[in-house]
Amino acid sequence: MLSAGLLAVAGQTASAGYRADAPITWAYTDSHRPSKIYVDGTGAGPVGSSLDERGRKHTSRSYYTFDISRYRSATVSAATLWAREGRAVDCAQRPPIEVWRTEDRSTRSNWKRPPADTALLGLETRSISGVCPPYNVSWDVADGLRQALTEGRSTLTLALRLPAELEGDPAQGRWLDSVRIGVESNSPPDVPKDLNTFPGGPCDSVEPYVTLPAGTVTLSATFSDPDANEWVDPTFAVWPVDEPQARIERQAGFGNQWLALPAAELGHDRTYGWAVRATDAAGATSDWSQTCYFTKDNEAPAQPPTVVSADYPDDDGWYGGIGIPGEFTFGANGVADVVGFYYGLKSALPEYVAADEPGGTATVTITPQSAGPNWLTVYSVDAAGNRSGSVNHYFRVNDNAPVIEGQLTEVGLVTPFAFRPGMPGVVEYHYHLDGDEPQTVPAGPDGVATVSLVDNRGGQRTLTVTSRTDTGLEVTRTASFRVPNEPFVTSTDYPSGSPSGGVGVPGVFTFTPRMPGVVQYRYTVTSQPATTVDADALGQASVTWTPTRTGPFTLSVVSIQADGTESQPARYTIFVATTTS
Repeated sequence: MLSAGLLAVAGQTASAGYRADAPITWAYTDSHRPSKIYVDGTGAGPVGSSLDERGRKHTSRSYYTFDISRYRSATVSAATLWAREGRAVDCAQRPPIEVWRTEDRSTRSNWKRPPADTALLGLETRSISGVCPPYNVSWDVADGLRQALTEGRSTLTLALRLPAELEGDPAQGRWLDSVRIGVESNSPPDVPKDLNTFPGGPCDSVEPYVTLPAGTVTLSATFSDPDANEWVDPTFAVWPVDEPQARIERQAGFGNQWLALPAAELGHDRTYGWAVRATDAAGATSDWSQTCYFTKDNEAPAQPPTVVSADYPDDDGWYGGIGIPGEFTFGANGVADVVGFYYGLKSALPEYVAADEPGGTATVTITPQSAGPNWLTVYSVDAAGNRSGSVNHYFRVNDNAPVIEGQLTEVGLVTPFAFRPGMPGVVEYHYHLDGDEPQTVPAGPDGVATVSLVDNRGGQRTLTVTSRTDTGLEVTRTASFRVPNEPFVTSTDYPSGSPSGGVGVPGVFTFTPRMPGVVQYRYTVTSQPATTVDADALGQASVTWTPTRTGPFTLSVVSIQADGTESQPARYTIFVATTTS
């Protein structure tokens, strides 16, 4: 059933890696002391012959050992040995310098017992230049490196020396430092890891394998390459376990880490194996990863579940109440592979409950939080996560919240309230206005309680009342009030809305608070800047305003308490009359 045409995304490629490494150890030998070797010194490596201050001749060879283990599985395209010619006995002399591959030196190596030569890799002849000595020299050592890797070596030792016919000439001596080997190579990608199936999770290789629902299956893995910053192209292989010859292999594209298997590619009730490998831009390929497995279940439960409740049945009756729990039993409705149910009350997020057995039932306890019509939405799932159609169980919940009797109308006004029970057994009420300290009042024998409330702030206020029964059941109701708190504005010179006064005729306006503790007023007249005036000991203030034109104006006034709390604005209409002479 698997076929061609899966999604492939192309990305950029990267070139092979390049490294320049210093030797892990180096040494030189000296014919003047033929039984001695000088290891890992701080100076330059001598090559050829020179005379010391006493006229004694020293003939030397230098040996450099490099770690090549990182290239064991790589393809080496180039390798260059670099060195700097630090000084020379005679700049007029330009001897070629040979590079030899040798056996690794041992602790017993010296001039008399040098490491055995393996192959002459090349020599470097420097041309005459204005620099004495020439600054850099180099040799192609790719063949020697490849041969060492073919032999399974972890290290490569290279010897620098002068040709035999020149080696003993004291005028030819050279000293080399800053020796490096630069290798251009390409290593195959690492074996992919962290294999994952979505849905499903991490690689499953132990029976019984994870079962996946209908729909697309996404395969993914983590990819890496020893060559820094190189993207790889994953190839995913998928096959039915009962038909391995139907194996398909799909490339996901450079830089991509996943591959989507469309639902139509995967048959119902079949088990599939899959693995992945990676190929880099140079064509090097990793080994295949471990094999992962999954079973596909493309068929959802054919019937929606059943829902039964004796506490809250689906009929025209009213039952229970807010905060009163009820039991609901879900059934598989004859679908044998149902393993659980998802359910949610009204718009709540669904919760899961397992069936007591495949094709069985599950019972949950649900506590309604609102009176009136409620509904429970339920659907069943099989082991793969396929969902059935949903069913709604409708039921009606009694309103057992307390009844609030009373109305807040003015700031500072003592107002009686009565709290009446919405259910039997109420013994007390907890109540508070938003922002105020909670209070508790006991209920009378009839379940009723009376209290007096004073609103000292005004504005939009919410009263919260919670009744509590002798069994501890608590149910809450809220009531909202808009309590005017804007100040009173009066004027005998310019009565609100009546044409009066005139241009240049001053008017006095008096502000009287509705809120307690008012210390200031902020007022403005149409389009004019706001002005602040202090209140007197009674919380009142008077201001004088003189119009400069006829027509309507709006006076807006806000009262301010000592803590900065502001009232709602009062709006007072002024109509300046047209004066006639």
